[in-house]
Amino acid sequence: MRDTFTAYNRKRLIEHKVPFIIPGNQMYLPLLGIDLREHFRKARSIPDNFSPSTQALFIHLLLGGTRSAVYSPAEMAEQLGYSAMTMTRAFNELESAVLGEVSRKGRERFLSFPDPKNQIWQKAQPFLRSPVRKRIFIDPPNTRPPGIRSGLTALAGHSMLSAPAGPVVALGARNWAAVKQDLQSREIPFAEPGAWEIQVWSYDPNLCAADNTVDPLSLYLSLKDDRDERVEGALEEMMKSLAW
Repeated sequence: MRDTFTAYNRKRLIEHKVPFIIPGNQMYLPLLGIDLREHFRKARSIPDNFSPSTQALFIHLLLGGTRSAVYSPAEMAEQLGYSAMTMTRAFNELESAVLGEVSRKGRERFLSFPDPKNQIWQKAQPFLRSPVRKRIFIDPPNTRPPGIRSGLTALAGHSMLSAPAGPVVALGARNWAAVKQDLQSREIPFAEPGAWEIQVWSYDPNLCAADNTVDPLSLYLSLKDDRDERVEGALEEMMKSLAW
């Protein structure tokens, strides 16, 4: 007995007269009768990495709500500004990764995280990646930074780490495309002293931000591969301080 089935496997079992039952979906019992329904639920594959929208949703849910909270794709689409279809796909990925409990009421699905959030965070690590799509270094322009604090600038606010001389800020790809012409500043190939670092993210860093600073979980993902012992220590300090 299995939860999902394909037409090909159904045909093979029938040819060999092997009985099978898919609860609520298909049944083949050659000695008693046949009840075959033309409805095949596609088995969802586990993703190698979450899509940017799924990662943004996952982090949003971990940082907010309680263990008793229940979420629907429609509710999350309204809160995060994604389409309902995008949030439905995000729920599919989270369900495939078995990171929460999924219940159904009619045609609506609901997701909850009954386990401690720090445990769910650890379980999700294989699916998460740095949100930073591209880093751009520019000469300091005569204007305020165009994004919100990120990178080592943000980490300094969570730890005893000293802030870099030039600010590190994050923007979504659309926001960067809108403001880069207005900066009128020269891009430079490497991080020179005092240069600004612009991080272009795969999802909008404002979705889970607080106090003009990127959220700590995305920040951790953006810096976790930094082998500087000071950065590693500051990240550990920040994660220990989270109120899960």
